[in-house]
Amino acid sequence: MSTKWRALSILISLVGCSRPQVGYLPNHPPVQQVKPMDEPSPKLDVDVWNDSDKPLANIQDDLRAQNFKGIVIAGPDVVAIEKHDKIPFVGFRLHDSPEDAILSVDAMALVAVMRLESNEVFATTVFTQRDGAPPHKPAPPPRPAYVSRKFSFDLRERLEELPFRPQNLVTTVILGDKRSNRIRTRISNGVAEQDPAVVDFIGKNRDPAPPPETIFPPPATAAPKGGPQTFPVYTRLANSPEIPKEIGLNLAIERVVVCQPGESCVLRASFKLAALPREVVPPKPGTNTSSPGARPFVDVGDPRATAVVPVTLLLTGSEDVGPFLIRLRVPSYTPIDSQTARPVVEGYFNVDLFALDSMPQIPQTYQIWAFSGDVLHGPTALSIITKDMLRSD
Repeated sequence: MSTKWRALSILISLVGCSRPQVGYLPNHPPVQQVKPMDEPSPKLDVDVWNDSDKPLANIQDDLRAQNFKGIVIAGPDVVAIEKHDKIPFVGFRLHDSPEDAILSVDAMALVAVMRLESNEVFATTVFTQRDGAPPHKPAPPPRPAYVSRKFSFDLRERLEELPFRPQNLVTTVILGDKRSNRIRTRISNGVAEQDPAVVDFIGKNRDPAPPPETIFPPPATAAPKGGPQTFPVYTRLANSPEIPKEIGLNLAIERVVVCQPGESCVLRASFKLAALPREVVPPKPGTNTSSPGARPFVDVGDPRATAVVPVTLLLTGSEDVGPFLIRLRVPSYTPIDSQTARPVVEGYFNVDLFALDSMPQIPQTYQIWAFSGDVLHGPTALSIITKDMLRSD
């Protein structure tokens, strides 16, 4: 297999792009693709196994000629485990405004990786940060200037907890309220994946999907009649956002909230997602939908739930960039055909973020990015202030 990277799609509007799905073993089923752009994207050839083959100045000229402003990254389509021990990436950040200059790639850029097989998100800063050091914010230039910054990183070095085994990954770089294109990478067993006998054997002897996880946070008990609303609630409320027309997420939250005892910070959301087999709740034995040899029933915390889908919130702050990860597991009550490999499920979740230990309460402005499978939604802005900030004396 050539070590050349495929052409990198530069996203002018910084929205998701689609990349052809690479081969997979039968125990790694196809996943929902990133929605393609409606307009053609300019392309740039970059070989980052040896990124010195094209000078940075030439790459900058290519980007400038396309009037590109934003963040763009290049990464591998396939990494063969027997050949490589790294997952290298190279990126470029270009801007021409004083406001964008405040966002420092070195201090504030995050890398987020979705592991599609388990619907897990791993995230860290692109560069190692010194403990306790405040983010470095360069002074804005006195007048508009076209500024570019090249950066590179090894995903395995930055995310040691990310398993290095056959799997499908989607990588994104996030900088405040901006993000890069998304790179889809297959970690491959190499030659073994090309052997039809191996593919056939795994297909026939594949382990069954693991059981779904329990709902988190667990549903609240119903509020007494006339009493205040309790959270979380996993059904539609009067101010819930509409379910997306296509695969995706919709989020809504108060723009500014006060952090003090008794205050809440309620995230209201809806979703339409393609559930993995592991996320589908098996029917109870003895029901008309159960069958011999089916996965065993698991109590997920709500007997009505037909699926429990992970949704991970990544928060990055204007002062303390984090990343802060909030891992939710939300139920759907959509009827599911057991013969459908990736059933599309819908639902709502209304969660008081202040009630979760993983929610930061540092006074600052946050950008909320929501991940589930191949879906990335955001950013949604949230500012947390203190009671003292409301004083008039």
